[in-house]
Amino acid sequence: MIRTFESLDEAAHHLYLEGLDGPLRCCVDSVLWDVWVDGRYVLVGEGAGK
Repeated sequence: MIRTFESLDEAAHHLYLEGLDGPLRCCVDSVLWDVWVDGRYVLVGEGAGK
């Protein structure tokens, strides 16, 4: 299941709290991203969750 977050920072913070490095595939504003705990992110695709 792909998690949804309000922001990429929130997704990175989630990884920090879980003690994980990433990547975490998630959805922010209907856009799919891979996010790492150090703040890096990569666009995966648009139109997710529509």
